[in-house]
Amino acid sequence: MIRAMLAAVTVFRYQPQFISCFLLFLLSCIVTPIASGFDPPVQKQGPLTVRIEAPAEVDDAGTPFRTTVHLQNDGTETVSGQVLIHGIDGWQCLPNEAQPFKVAAGKTQSIEYQVTPSSESYAALYPLHVIATYDAQNTSFTAHPIQIIQLKKSRKSAVDNAAP
Repeated sequence: MIRAMLAAVTVFRYQPQFISCFLLFLLSCIVTPIASGFDPPVQKQGPLTVRIEAPAEVDDAGTPFRTTVHLQNDGTETVSGQVLIHGIDGWQCLPNEAQPFKVAAGKTQSIEYQVTPSSESYAALYPLHVIATYDAQNTSFTAHPIQIIQLKKSRKSAVDNAAP
């Protein structure tokens, strides 16, 4: 065991590029999971998979964009329920009430929405929530996928320039 440790010390002493590569590898193992971002905006509950299709980035506050919610039934029976989409901090989603859905076995239904970030929003990350509720197999299910959207430009200043 002591010989192995001495051999390792010898390699490290005479191979500085090996040390650099090894440290870079360790750093990438730590940083990669952090930099990979958020979970995808998909959730499966029972036979239904709910997926949000929306841009990961939006350029301007106050500018509407399209979002689609896909409801995929992997079961053997028709599934029906309601789906609602909503944001935070004044983001508007149209239609703004729960939408009924009915998806046949093995089929997918898509529902279109228009989402408008509030003109009061800051350049930041914002969650877009979808909540689908339904009954299947004598059980009540709720799927709640979340899409994180980066708002790149804000119309609102993060600093209050008014003098006290």
